[in-house]
Amino acid sequence: MANPAAAPPDVDPDAAAAPGVTDPAVQRVVAARLDALNARLGDRLRGEDAAAVRRNLARDLAHAEQLRRVPLANADEPDPVFAPFRGGDPS
Repeated sequence: MANPAAAPPDVDPDAAAAPGVTDPAVQRVVAARLDALNARLGDRLRGEDAAAVRRNLARDLAHAEQLRRVPLANADEPDPVFAPFRGGDPS
């Protein structure tokens, strides 16, 4: 979990969620991942960069949760589109 004492001053672990992401579980995961990044990057992640990473993490986690909510049966398969390139104009 987030440790406010360990976070650099420019990173607010309590404001981990992007606008519209209010799920406390998502906010906790974002805060934990930010803590891990701060441990690895130290003072290289500050200010607007930290805010952008926070927004992107929250957005990606929210998108992942939306994907998890799509009901799939065991027999559902991906719907790939295969279009081989045969030279010339790719369109």
